[in-house]
Amino acid sequence: MTSTRLEDAVLRMHLGPRRRGTRALQRVVASALAAGSLLVAFDSPALASGDLHGPRASARVSPPTPARSGTGYDFGSPDAILARDGVVWVVNPSNSSVTEFMASSDALVRVVRGKQYHFDYPDSITVDGAHVWVANLYGYSVTEFSSSTGRLIRVIKGSKDRLVLPSGIVSDGSHVWVAGGSGNTVTELAARTGALIQVLASPRYGFAHPSSLAVAGAHLWVANSYGASVTELSAVTGRFIQVIKGPRFGFSYPSAVTTRGSSVWVASSAYRSTLTELVNSTGALVRALRRPELGLSYSVSISSDGQHLWVANAGNGGSVTELTAASGALARVIRGRPFGFSLPESVTSDGTHVWVANHTANSVTEINASTGKLIRVLKN
Repeated sequence: MTSTRLEDAVLRMHLGPRRRGTRALQRVVASALAAGSLLVAFDSPALASGDLHGPRASARVSPPTPARSGTGYDFGSPDAILARDGVVWVVNPSNSSVTEFMASSDALVRVVRGKQYHFDYPDSITVDGAHVWVANLYGYSVTEFSSSTGRLIRVIKGSKDRLVLPSGIVSDGSHVWVAGGSGNTVTELAARTGALIQVLASPRYGFAHPSSLAVAGAHLWVANSYGASVTELSAVTGRFIQVIKGPRFGFSYPSAVTTRGSSVWVASSAYRSTLTELVNSTGALVRALRRPELGLSYSVSISSDGQHLWVANAGNGGSVTELTAASGALARVIRGRPFGFSLPESVTSDGTHVWVANHTANSVTEINASTGKLIRVLKN
């Protein structure tokens, strides 16, 4: 097996809509080791640098601050990262924990863990001020805890909630929506009480392994990984509005969606990925970006701070693509060994910093949002 094909096999298994994570990845890696091909693939300079498939625009690599380790971050196959209100939250599936650290200094605030939280492969996170909500992929549940103290508030689990392999979660402060990846559902909860409001499950919604959600004003957007589509719903009532699909949108395993201002951005996790911009108010297509120089490959996460758009690419050795949010113009593709990218699963920004969760390195890469230069790599 060539290194390119091995990388493709590993990433496709790992990044499937069910997001089976490290367990599936371990099986693929073990098989590759037995075949004697894994070392060739992952030790290849081309794979490590991201140059397997042609040249890419890249950021200059400046001497970084040394990796910060020994701080007790408890990173364990981090799958999701989110910056909110001066802190950064990291979800650690293999350690059944959530790490909180300060955005300004990277100082550890706390690691939220313990049997009472019922974390079972926690996979996605949302914060709505006083509350943190975590979707547990294998637990078929949602954990809610205090953002200020880490104290457990409640665990939501039950057949009526239909949280089947929940793979995405978002809140606007009044509602919490959870994507049931294998149930083809979206569950709506009351943010104040955690009570079930409704489960959206009709075929008319077009849900097909929904994997990511985003909300902006009265609009709720759902990325359907297996449907090559995006569903738009009313964020107020859950009313169906439309299913957006078709070749011109470029959706291919759409796995991440985010909103900022008047725009909705959708990233597809195919090998040659497309980044699609829609109008939030109508769903109309603005642009579908798929140029090779963008470096989009297995694009699994997307974040915007208003001025910049950041896309985490798990393919080609791992990279982050930075675009201008207003125009979609390429600013740079950030890649290279010093950044420590290793299956970058999630990206977030507060406008000053960018953080990237590296699933297989148990680390978080911090980047200067203005220059694209490496600040440091955070390790356990």
